[in-house]
Amino acid sequence: MTAPLDSDNDIAIVGMAGQFPGSRDVDELWRNLRDGRECVTWFSREELLAAGEDPELVADPAYVPAAAVLDDIELFDNGFFGYPAHEAALMDPQQRLFLENCWHALEDAGIDPDRAPGLVGVYAGSQMSTYMIYNLIQHKELVAGAGKLAIGLCNDKDSLTSRVSHTLGLTGPSVGVQAYCATSLVAVSVACSSLMTGECDVALAGGVAIEVPHRVGYRYEPGGTSSPDGRCRAFDEAGEGTPHGTGNGLGVVVLRRLADAVADGDRIYGVIRGWAVNHDGAAKAAWVAPGVQGQAGVVAEALAAAGLEPSDVDYLEAHGTGTALGDTIEVSALHQVFGDTPLALGSVKPNLGHLDRAAGVAGLIKVALALTHEEIPATINHSKPNAQLARTRMEVVTERRPWRRGDRPRRAGVSAFGLGGANAHVVVEEAPSLPRAERLPDRTQQVLVWSARTAEAADAFGDRLASLLESSDVDLADVAYTLQTGRRVFQHRGAAVVSATGEFAAVLRGTDAHVGRPVVFRYSGAQPTADEDLYRTEPFYRNAFDECLDHGRALGRLLEHWGVRQGESDLVVTLPGTESAAEVLARLWLAGADVDWHAYHEGRSPRKVSVPKYSFQRSRHWIDPPTDAAVGRAI
Repeated sequence: MTAPLDSDNDIAIVGMAGQFPGSRDVDELWRNLRDGRECVTWFSREELLAAGEDPELVADPAYVPAAAVLDDIELFDNGFFGYPAHEAALMDPQQRLFLENCWHALEDAGIDPDRAPGLVGVYAGSQMSTYMIYNLIQHKELVAGAGKLAIGLCNDKDSLTSRVSHTLGLTGPSVGVQAYCATSLVAVSVACSSLMTGECDVALAGGVAIEVPHRVGYRYEPGGTSSPDGRCRAFDEAGEGTPHGTGNGLGVVVLRRLADAVADGDRIYGVIRGWAVNHDGAAKAAWVAPGVQGQAGVVAEALAAAGLEPSDVDYLEAHGTGTALGDTIEVSALHQVFGDTPLALGSVKPNLGHLDRAAGVAGLIKVALALTHEEIPATINHSKPNAQLARTRMEVVTERRPWRRGDRPRRAGVSAFGLGGANAHVVVEEAPSLPRAERLPDRTQQVLVWSARTAEAADAFGDRLASLLESSDVDLADVAYTLQTGRRVFQHRGAAVVSATGEFAAVLRGTDAHVGRPVVFRYSGAQPTADEDLYRTEPFYRNAFDECLDHGRALGRLLEHWGVRQGESDLVVTLPGTESAAEVLARLWLAGADVDWHAYHEGRSPRKVSVPKYSFQRSRHWIDPPTDAAVGRAI
């Protein structure tokens, strides 16, 4: 069934990006979830000692040589974002990676920051900078040379969202959110409210948690939040926590009002129907303990905000940390809300560990992907439900199952509960299935355009686009539209005119990226007559031709309607009258012309689709901690 467009308060998830243990991006995350992979890394003694761990600690029987870690946290494309190397090296990896993923999330949404449809807000939070604590401030000469202010600005949590807004030129609200493990889902909720009040028209929301030292294990402490064997067993009778207490990861989603997303042809992963945030207050055993009433209240409030009943929800992506106390409290709270209503339950933490500030958005991304792919991944490491769960009609999903559209829209809840008592819950519904509006016939040729700051990055993107078109069943017109309207234009440009997806790879071998320059245009040829196909199918061509009798004025007006700006330059583009509109536009765009692609698509209804993201040219920007010469390891 198609989800109804019956609410002015619905929020569309139109883009997302992230890096997770064992997953360099969201696509790899889905493959790992679908395959039921446990993305925890186990380290050898040699690896731990090389990372600076104390040999006595590593030899401790309670030491667990495992953690949920990210790859290449020391790398960053400083040139792309305009940061000098010395500043990039001072910057907390949480800020660097979050910045890169905000860019990729906007690309995934088909939104060029320079042409964004209104104000873009940023809402997110991070951990404290352990990079500053362990790697920077122990270098006395570094602190004296760089200065405390520079180091502080590069590592303070308050810089996270402001840095994204400044670097990407975003002028909506830029709000740091801090709620421990609930941070990123609270950020999503705040962003949804901001969209509803009109404070912004697009919102980036998420969180990041990266600990330094990174590739090390931990000492197990009975009764704590870290498991004794490096595994998380959510809602299982054998559950004793997550690896290392908190893991490493980041995620960010792009949100828009649903009506705006539908009007602009956005690709929609899911629709947030309701959201709520509250606090446990004092009604619990201790400040750091979870609270039944607070958790039950926030879930009930989100359902009420969505105008839904508990029976309207199919699946719930739980906080699910695998601790005996936490899981028992969460099941008790859910039972208060759902009662005897059957409910499928799951948690991403057995796959990824507990991502702390990024935990909530990781669960939201999992649900959005499950809705999109129409299947629910298994919650791994679950053998026998704990005593509290066994007394309910809730059931952990232990095998991957289909989640196809049915008589009513599919829906899921997502929970995140923060240390200290902050609680957040959102209700997510499947994207509406919308037929395309009546439109003009598809063009026989499509203009694919791409660009980058460097020739190497442009070539890398072209190769990735060729791979996509060869391996995927995508609408070529939608791909062209997404590339034309949803990506920032850089100096090194490439373009290709193709009639089918399979042609692009062959065309690419003969296509070079060009440096853009302003262009003046000149038409050479006989007195023109209207091209019958263009005159019949292209309103902009027909209107321009009819309004202008003189052939020079006719072409000039046509190009101006396409958004081509005249300027002074040594470069002159000759446009023979025999070329197609697609070939003309490709040549003009390569030469540096500013083309209004929306006008070119007038009378058609293209949609934004998934295309490759920018290929960052990343290099190492990292300051190692000082070493103790006597023992040869980090201080």
